[in-house]
Amino acid sequence: MNKRILKFRVWDIKNKNFLSQSSTYYHIGDVTGIPYTLNEILNKPDRFIVQQFTGFIDSKGNEVWEGDVVRIIYEGKIAEVYFDYNLGSFRLKDTNNKSYPITTYRFDESGNPNGLINVFDEVIGTVFDNE
Repeated sequence: MNKRILKFRVWDIKNKNFLSQSSTYYHIGDVTGIPYTLNEILNKPDRFIVQQFTGFIDSKGNEVWEGDVVRIIYEGKIAEVYFDYNLGSFRLKDTNNKSYPITTYRFDESGNPNGLINVFDEVIGTVFDNE
């Protein structure tokens, strides 16, 4: 059985940066900064945005997170990684709000499904890069 890796990152709306993380706490600034537990952060939605690791790795070995901006391989479009609560899965949304699955089937020479492949190539930024 595969273990699902649950990891979170936290965007600080006020200071416009991601919090650093030690084993149990998130910190403003470096790990010596003000410590917050994830529970404290979740109770401050006007201050913090929590994003989850998708479990996917891009073509350059980078982790792919909710809120990342990626390049869609076959169409060359730019898309945001988001969690679709109706479908219960991570998906991609392009600049025209068109939604894509984050993976698709790979087919063998006979046209039979043969595993899954990522629809995206690489992480090129986050939704917060222009803030």
